Amino acid sequence: MQLKVGDKVIIQPLSESQKEDYEFGWDYDMDEYIGQTATIDHIGDDCGYTLDCDDHTFIWSGIHLKPVHDYRYKLF
Repeated sequence: MQLKVGDKVIIQPLSESQKEDYEFGWDYDMDEYIGQTATIDHIGDDCGYTLDCDDHTFIWSGIHLKPVHDYRYKLF
């Protein structure tokens, strides 16, 4: 599934080796956002994502951003 601006995602955890090889450089301050829900605000030419949860401080890789699906139904 292709992520797009406005999508809500959950930031999934990474292994230490994934952090060491992180495409955009892993900053250990990013650890505090793992498990949080965020909204994609921008997608860069390099396919890096900026999110609202960190005030656009970091560039995130899609490898560990899981889409949040809103399954609310309108019954009437």
